Amino acid sequence: MFKNKKIMLFITFIMALFIFSGIITYRLVLGKRSEKPVAGPGLQKDGGVNKLEKVKDTEYNKGDIPINDIFDGLEKLSVRSNNRSTSLVELTGKDKSVFIANFKALQKERVDGLNLEEMVDLSSYNYEIDIISKNIKVKFHDKIENVVIEKKGDSDNLKRIYKLDKKEYDGLVGLLEDLYFDKLFEEILYPLPDKIYLNARDENDLYLMSKREIKDLISKFKIVSIEDQQEHIGTPTLYPSYDITFKREDYEYSFYMKNHELMVVDTPAVYLYCKYEKELWDYIVGKLPHRNTSEKNELKYLLRSERVIVKSLDGTYDFENATYYHIEIPRQILKFDIKEIENSNNAVIEEELQILLKFLINGKYKEVLVYNNYIVYGERTYHLTNVKEHITSTLMLP
Repeated sequence: MFKNKKIMLFITFIMALFIFSGIITYRLVLGKRSEKPVAGPGLQKDGGVNKLEKVKDTEYNKGDIPINDIFDGLEKLSVRSNNRSTSLVELTGKDKSVFIANFKALQKERVDGLNLEEMVDLSSYNYEIDIISKNIKVKFHDKIENVVIEKKGDSDNLKRIYKLDKKEYDGLVGLLEDLYFDKLFEEILYPLPDKIYLNARDENDLYLMSKREIKDLISKFKIVSIEDQQEHIGTPTLYPSYDITFKREDYEYSFYMKNHELMVVDTPAVYLYCKYEKELWDYIVGKLPHRNTSEKNELKYLLRSERVIVKSLDGTYDFENATYYHIEIPRQILKFDIKEIENSNNAVIEEELQILLKFLINGKYKEVLVYNNYIVYGERTYHLTNVKEHITSTLMLP
C-alpha cells in the first residue's frame, strides 16, 4: 500500500514537471513572436522585412502648431474676409479678448491625413486671421466647418486641420463676422466726414447736412445683418431713390437706400448689401420728405406702379412683373432729356411701334407705347432719343 502511494506521488510529480516545462516554453516562444512587426497601416517593407515607419520629430513635435496658444501674446488680430469684403481690419482690446476666449473654449478635433484640397478650394475660405509675428494664418472654411492653420517655415510649411462641431463653428464664425463688420463700419463712418449730402434722385433734390445733423445721422447707422448680394439682385429702389453721400477731403462714397430695410454700401473699401434699422430711413425722410403727388397724365405718375405688363412686337418679351421693372422702367424713362411734342394729338410718328407697356396703378392700367425714339402716354407724345434701346437694356437686367 505504501509502495503504491510512492508510485502515485512520483507520477504526479512527473506530470507537474511536464506542465511547468510547457508553460516556460510557451512563454519563450510568445516573447520571440511579439518582437516581430505586424504588417498594417503605417508600415513599409524594407528588404523583405516589415518595419514600423517612424514619424519625424520635426513634423509633429519640434515644428508643431499649439492650437490653443497661437493667439497668446498678441496685441491685435488682423482679420480679412474673403467673400464680402477684402479689407483688413484689426481687432484689439475687448474685441480681441472676446474672440480668443471663445476660440479656446471650443472642442477642436485634429484631423490627420485629410486631403483638404480634394474637398474644397483652399482659396475659398470665409475668414482669415493673419498672425504675422508667428508666420501663422488661421482660415475658416464654412463649407466643411474646418479650421485650417498654416505655418510658414524656413524650409517647408506646416498645415493642421481641425474639425469643429457645426453649432460651435457657426457660433464662432458668427462672432468673428460681427466683430469684423462692426470694426469695418467704424472705419467707414469715422472720423466724421467733412460733408454729408442726402439725395432724392427721382426728384433731383439735394440736402446738405449741418455738423450737428451729421452726428445725429451717424448715430442712426445700426447694421442688422450683412446680406448675400445674389439674393437681392432685382430688388427695386423705392421712390424717391434716397442715397447718402459722404464727402471727405479727397474722395467720396455713398450708401444707396434700396428700401426702408436694405441698403447698398459702395465705398473704396467695400461693396456690399446690408440690412439696417428703419430709424435711419425715417431720419432721412424727415430731412428730405417727398411724396409722389404727380397727376395721372404726368410720366412721374408711373413711379406709383404696382405691376407692369411688357409685350414687344417682335415677340422677344411677353411677361408680367411686380418686383422690379414696374419701378425701374419709369425711372429710366424719367432720366431722359424729355421733349414733349406740340399738338401731340395730331403728331405723326414715322416709326414702327416696338413695345407695349401696361402699368397697374390703383387698380387701373395705364398704357405706354414705345417706339425707337418716341413714347406715347395718354394723349401726349414725347421725344426720347434711343428710348427703345434703353428700355430693352433695362429688361436685360435681372
